[in-house]
Amino acid sequence: MASSNPSLFLLTVNGQIEGANFPEYDSLYCKYSYVYGHDWAITTGLEEGITQITCKSSLSQTLVWNFPLETTFKSTNPSGWPQIVISVYGPDVFGNDVVRGYGATHIPITPGQHTKTIPMFVPEPTWRLQKFTGNKSSFSRFCHRLLPHHHQRHEEDGLRHGTVQPPDCWWHGRFLTPASNLFIHLYFNAYFYIYILLQNSFFQ
Repeated sequence: MASSNPSLFLLTVNGQIEGANFPEYDSLYCKYSYVYGHDWAITTGLEEGITQITCKSSLSQTLVWNFPLETTFKSTNPSGWPQIVISVYGPDVFGNDVVRGYGATHIPITPGQHTKTIPMFVPEPTWRLQKFTGNKSSFSRFCHRLLPHHHQRHEEDGLRHGTVQPPDCWWHGRFLTPASNLFIHLYFNAYFYIYILLQNSFFQ
């Protein structure tokens, strides 16, 4: 007698965080993490990471990281399709690292090469002094406002499950405001593999 398990598909993503346009800031780095539904899991690669610090050159005002991304997901359900959440940090006038922008985008849903540009958003200061010091709300608070009913993987950075709201919803209310001229550039190679799993059992 044979019984079948649910079919399984894999999503493999190779790419890189190429660079960013941040006209007002320099010496920046990125933190990234993946957000995905409960039916998804990472089989290979890192769930979160941090890039090197990069500076603008005399020839270009573009910040360049060219930081590699390589992750494979598995799932039985396309619901909760993975997204990558990126936060950019840099020094303030006192030399402390503060957030300079947040952004997110879905992993491409079609195979092939893709280039995406993510508009960045910044948290509004909760009190006036933060406008001067640049001390913004933490990434965990940012995620908590977006995902109040989902589990957080870490208190400070990153989420394991959930769905980030589309960027055009982020500035509703008083938490996030769009940061003009701030963009992150990503490059993806996406591949899909589908497996049908069969489990055989025999009665003696």
